[in-house]
Amino acid sequence: MNKETIERAAWEHAESIPQSDERKQYSIEDFKAGASWRINAVWHDGTVSCQPRRKALVIFNNGNAAIYSDLRELSYKRLWGEVERFAYLDDLIPDRKEATND
Repeated sequence: MNKETIERAAWEHAESIPQSDERKQYSIEDFKAGASWRINAVWHDGTVSCQPRRKALVIFNNGNAAIYSDLRELSYKRLWGEVERFAYLDDLIPDRKEATND
């Protein structure tokens, strides 16, 4: 997902709701802010304590990436100082539940 995709989805969402042009602009900005929050909320920096036995995607300071079955492996390998950020895989994968408008 990139900025253009989010922008297009924000416009489509705003256009689908009957509202004034001013409200549409607020809707678009709110939609983009929410999407940005959701994308970034799953990422943790290397100072956060990890949850054992959860698969995670780790991005290192040098730009390399790896998947670990258990982040404690980073401690064993003395790599925590090299971690830029990490995200648990189950947080990155959509839960496939249908959205409802309740």
